[in-house]
Amino acid sequence: MVVDAVYDSISFFSDEMALVENGGKYGFINDKGKVIIECKYDYAHYFYDGYAIVEIDHRQGYINKDGELVSEAKYEFATPLIDGYALVQLDSEDGFLKLSIRAENWFTKTMIARVEP
Repeated sequence: MVVDAVYDSISFFSDEMALVENGGKYGFINDKGKVIIECKYDYAHYFYDGYAIVEIDHRQGYINKDGELVSEAKYEFATPLIDGYALVQLDSEDGFLKLSIRAENWFTKTMIARVEP
């Protein structure tokens, strides 16, 4: 695929989307070069399992392929969602995020340690 030289950088395709950077902001294009999500994020990570990490004001959250923020950009650190789970850091505490269509659940290591088998 050939894309007009309007971007500062273009990543590889993942989940049918490529991460693009323009003027220090990040967004996504499809395999036809069409802008799907505008370059408006301070940073972004490639899509995996339908979600991408985005950064707004030094905080990270998750968007879906429609560009909807499905998890508020409140985490200091976030990993890609795999089967709906991610390792995140909130207020300097590491924990796990379980993201589903209905809710966002946060579990700290301390909370998980308290769960009995």
